Amino acid sequence: MLLKLEIEQIEGMVFPRDTDDDKLFIKSSGQIINYLKIKVSSHNKLYPKARTNINQLKEVFSNAPVNESTEDVVTQAIAYVNEYLKMKRNKNFKGLYNKQLNLIIDDNQIIAARKELEDTKLLDIRVNSLDNLYIENYEKNSLLEWFDV
Repeated sequence: MLLKLEIEQIEGMVFPRDTDDDKLFIKSSGQIINYLKIKVSSHNKLYPKARTNINQLKEVFSNAPVNESTEDVVTQAIAYVNEYLKMKRNKNFKGLYNKQLNLIIDDNQIIAARKELEDTKLLDIRVNSLDNLYIENYEKNSLLEWFDV
């Protein structure tokens, strides 16, 4: 009997250990990604000539230069995302996101980001490094193979 199997291969995917911290990081990552999707949608509606997408915002968030000595790294990364969106709409930035992008974030921008996040659960996320979160973009390759079973 022949059965058709569809296999999805994800290159570079790291499967998390099954610990309480990892479960918390996975849940927190999902909340952050959902928030970034909302930011993409509202930004693109307000500034159709300076469109962005979720992959760009995930890259900006993941590569934000945050002060990891505080527990406020999520707020700092959101402030960095906000500055990226402001630059994109003000200068009509056309290029792809470059990890070498050097945006300067000051205390006022972090305070504004904290105020923006007040009505969300994102302020409750306490991580000391963005590396603990699962925000990165993973390339997916779908393979369709036939196997004898």
